[in-house]
Amino acid sequence: MVVEFQAYRDKPFVPNVMLRCELYRLQHPARSMRCHVIYLDREFESVPLDDGGLFQPTVHYLPELLRQLTIQYHELFRNGVLPEAAFRDLTARTEQELQQYRMALEDLEHQSA
Repeated sequence: MVVEFQAYRDKPFVPNVMLRCELYRLQHPARSMRCHVIYLDREFESVPLDDGGLFQPTVHYLPELLRQLTIQYHELFRNGVLPEAAFRDLTARTEQELQQYRMALEDLEHQSA
């Protein structure tokens, strides 16, 4: 599996991802391969991902992906295995929101200690 995180607008990243996918395929020809591109948010998507059908990368947007994971694996989040607050600092829009999330995470850490 090849995963590319994209946190800034960068048009040349698509050929780089495709090159990494091809190198992986050459190194591991017997393995199936999936390619995922995860944008920090929609505003960082700079170009459409068109690889001519070679790898067919799946595009994700981090806030939506985290929301889906929270729903899909709600038992892990509820039991504290994957505290939701741990992901929130990745999607904070303001410094104040970031500080609130970090304080919530610290509270969770103190509760589990």
